[in-house]
Amino acid sequence: MNPLAQVDARRFRLLSWSMFTGTLRSGPGILCLILTLLVGLGTAAVVLEPMDMMLAANERDHLPADQAGVMKTLVQVSTPMVSWLVAGHMNETAGQKLSPAQQADADQWAHYLLQDRPAPLSAVYMILCFSLPFLIALGAFDQVSSDIHAQRLRFLLPRAQRATIFLGRAVGMMLFMALLLAVVMAIIAIYLASNLPLYPLGSVVGWTVRCYLMLVAAAIPAVALCSLISASVGSAFASLALCNAVFCVVPLAPLVIRLASGTTWSSIITWLLPLPFQLQLFHFSLWHVAGAIVGCLAYAAGYLLVGLWIFGRRDL
Repeated sequence: MNPLAQVDARRFRLLSWSMFTGTLRSGPGILCLILTLLVGLGTAAVVLEPMDMMLAANERDHLPADQAGVMKTLVQVSTPMVSWLVAGHMNETAGQKLSPAQQADADQWAHYLLQDRPAPLSAVYMILCFSLPFLIALGAFDQVSSDIHAQRLRFLLPRAQRATIFLGRAVGMMLFMALLLAVVMAIIAIYLASNLPLYPLGSVVGWTVRCYLMLVAAAIPAVALCSLISASVGSAFASLALCNAVFCVVPLAPLVIRLASGTTWSSIITWLLPLPFQLQLFHFSLWHVAGAIVGCLAYAAGYLLVGLWIFGRRDL
């Protein structure tokens, strides 16, 4: 029988809302919110530091404090570096040397992020996107694992099917992460806009809203993977350790294998997580962005189906 057909809509909404509100006032949820905010604002402060240093040097040399000129210089210096990083990511994903057309695509990509869009926001949101899985693991690691260990779920089973419990809690956690990202990104945008009033308000708001949707798309499969791991182990601590281990080992394993053996097949390992799609979310082409969002949602659906299969066969 199809487990999704067993989902009761009313109980699904109740469980989702209960997970959402419970995480808001739980220790892991508050810790996740604080650390995400610290990472975001800390990254914003680091991004603004070179400008502050150059403005201080201009003031010391009795030169005009031209924020726009300093930012233009920083963007011109940073664009080749970002192009190199983007090309490196494309090379890592493809496992082979980039063609001239792909290198030109990387250059256009860097130009889009740093010159067509507010450069400080692009830098902060990209760093936040790649650190997001570790932050999500702090809030989403214990969706069902502690209840499995304490055998509390047996009191829910007479009133709700396993699929309703598992998917309801997963969706509730996704709603919490969407709210968390909205709060954090709004604070980051206000902080950067007030400290660096160089970009039109419409540009800042528009780019923040678009990046918010992209980061939510990146967060959904991370929450789904945490749901799978939480359903697989009967210990909250083991679930937290395993979530962080997966998010750490999978990105680093191809690099370690390549350095140790010189092989290129190791790039296949990165496809265990939606890593190849994360940077594509920031692509200048909307078709690439749409494809990356679909890819992230497909990963999330796969993780949830595997987690549901495991949770449906566990002794609760």
